[in-house]
Amino acid sequence: MTAFPVLGDPFNSPGVRETTATAVYRRMKVDLMTGALKPGARLNVSALANRYETSNNPVREALNRLTAERLIVQRDQKGFAAPLMTVEDLRDLADTRIALETIALRRAMERGDESWRRDCKVAFHVLSETHYADAQGLPDLEWEAAHRSFHLKLIEPCGSPRLLNFCDDLMYQAARARFLAVTSTPDGRLRETEHSALLEAVIGGDQGAAIDRLSAHYRTTIELVEKRLDV
Repeated sequence: MTAFPVLGDPFNSPGVRETTATAVYRRMKVDLMTGALKPGARLNVSALANRYETSNNPVREALNRLTAERLIVQRDQKGFAAPLMTVEDLRDLADTRIALETIALRRAMERGDESWRRDCKVAFHVLSETHYADAQGLPDLEWEAAHRSFHLKLIEPCGSPRLLNFCDDLMYQAARARFLAVTSTPDGRLRETEHSALLEAVIGGDQGAAIDRLSAHYRTTIELVEKRLDV
């Protein structure tokens, strides 16, 4: 199991035993992201309990938590469902990520010290050494974990746990978009070059360039997803 299932909880305390409901929540979150629970699919409590080998109550708790985070939808008299993806949603996702992470990145660059800059370089190195796709051509969960760690590290010193959590939630939604749009055809994107250019601007203290590169990076992701989904 990769580190990715803890996405959405960057402040999870190590060594603290999680409840069954939390374990189900994390597994369901990964299944939603990877498309194992398909967009628009009805999420039946009993079926999910069988899937995750647990009772109904932890599943209900997990569903309520995911509903509160707007990662699944609850329909009147029809229960829960995995959310669909529209072009409007994708564009709103990009705009919101850019707005929030611009604030977080600017604050982080103002407050970050040399130790933080070294950590950013280490996070980039780990990311660059991790393969994007697995043998089936799907985004690899190890890569997703390294990608998340890199982007969170860039904004870590922003000074706002709430802002970090919001940004992390949006990273999850962007990861889901990538999984749902993936095909076996390479997209030709130079991800390492984009990340390297972003890191260079952050380490160099050039806020304008860092924000421009971050914005372009996220818009490129959404544009590619739109093309893959043919929406």
